[in-house]
Amino acid sequence: RRVRVLKTGDYFELNSAGTYTISSGLRTMTNFAKTDLCRIAHPVAKAHESAILGVTCKRDFVALYESDPSCGNFLCDALTWLMGNEPHEFFADFMATTTDAEAFALIEERIFAPIMEWNCECTLKVIDTFMGCKSN
Repeated sequence: RRVRVLKTGDYFELNSAGTYTISSGLRTMTNFAKTDLCRIAHPVAKAHESAILGVTCKRDFVALYESDPSCGNFLCDALTWLMGNEPHEFFADFMATTTDAEAFALIEERIFAPIMEWNCECTLKVIDTFMGCKSN
């Protein structure tokens, strides 16, 4: 089994501060996805077709958003979170922990608890919406 060595430019690039950030190509792709998926919540653009979701799924996710915004807009929310400062802040806070207990408490507070809360509130609604639009 061959392991591919990543080269600067494929997925990451060295910035002026001497640290790595995601590559401009990956950033462009992520921005496109965010722009397309965040239109679910936009008053005018929610009526426009989605390049990623298509016509039927876009309509169904807009309907889910209108009945439950935190569930219907989860793709936009996830991309917005990933593209923001939160992952960097989490990593910095994680690296600053000095014990296993602190590290696990941070993971529970910042990752596990929010995901489980969203899971309880939204997973079935999102799966029902997705499966319904894919069957049409």
